[in-house]
Amino acid sequence: MKAPRDLNLKGWWHKAACKGLPLKNVTTEVCARCDIYRECLWSAMTEDDRLDYGMFMRAGLTGHRRDLIWFKKQYHNNKMGAFAEACGKAKELRVSIVRR
Repeated sequence: MKAPRDLNLKGWWHKAACKGLPLKNVTTEVCARCDIYRECLWSAMTEDDRLDYGMFMRAGLTGHRRDLIWFKKQYHNNKMGAFAEACGKAKELRVSIVRR
């Protein structure tokens, strides 16, 4: 599957707000401050990011929440639709945290 053209997928993780943090410290608040959440989300949804103990927070969404979107029946043949929905959820989360 081809990535959206506006994503910068080369070295995006160097700009991540969570860079250098222990995984347990990566929270929705950290993700809300991050400018590259779409690249992070694309990577999480198109690559297997599971570790020995499960998946971690990406773009403000837990692995479970991403899977709930990714594996919806209506997105079986439309992964770009799943990505768009996940981006929308991540954006909603970012806005709600910034307003606090």
